[in-house]
Amino acid sequence: GCSDNTWLYLESATKPGGFLDSAMITNNRFYLEVNKSLIDNHKRFVLRTKSYSDYKYFWMDQHPIILSGVKYEFRKSLINGSASEQINEAFERITSPLVVLIDSLNRYYGTSDTIVWRQIVGLKQELKDKSVSFIEANNTSIVSAHLLMINCKAWGLKISTKLYNKLSLELKISEFGKSVKRFIDLNKEIDIGSQYVDFELKSA
Repeated sequence: GCSDNTWLYLESATKPGGFLDSAMITNNRFYLEVNKSLIDNHKRFVLRTKSYSDYKYFWMDQHPIILSGVKYEFRKSLINGSASEQINEAFERITSPLVVLIDSLNRYYGTSDTIVWRQIVGLKQELKDKSVSFIEANNTSIVSAHLLMINCKAWGLKISTKLYNKLSLELKISEFGKSVKRFIDLNKEIDIGSQYVDFELKSA
C-alpha cells in the first residue's frame, strides 16, 4: 500500500487517544502487535500514515490478520483473518453502490430537480431497508451493533427498538449496544412532527 521506509500508525477508531503501535515498512512488509484486551475494548481500528495521506479502517478479532494492498490505494487494501471485517465488507458490497449513486445525484442535481429528488428519496429508503435487513441477518456481529448505533436516531425509535431487541446479549452490553439502549430509554412513542430527545452519539 505504501512505499518502503513509510511509518504506519495503528489507532482505535472508536476510542481515539494515541497510537496502539507503529511500524516502518521494510521490503513491502510491516508487523504490528496489539494486546488482546485492547481488541476486546476497541474492535474497530484505523491504520494510517503520519499525515493521514493514506489510511485503512478495519475490524479486528482475536486472531492474527494479514493486510495486503497496492501502492497509493491503501484504503482498498484487503484484510484476511478477521471475521468481523469480512462481515463489514459484505455490508459494503451491498450498500456502497447505493451510497455512491446517492452522493452523485446530490452533487450534480441537489434538490433542484423534483424527479431526481424523488429518486434520491427512493434510493435512501432502499439503503435503509438493506441496512435493516443486514442487521437482522447478522445480529451477533459487532458490525451490526455499530451500524445500529450510528443510525438509530435517523431510523427512529420503533425500528431501533426492534433491531436492538434482536441483538445478542453480548452486543446489547457492548459499548455500541449501550449507546443504542440510551437512545431508546431517552425517547418514547411520539406523535408525528414531534422532536426526539436531543441525543448525541460518540463518533466512531
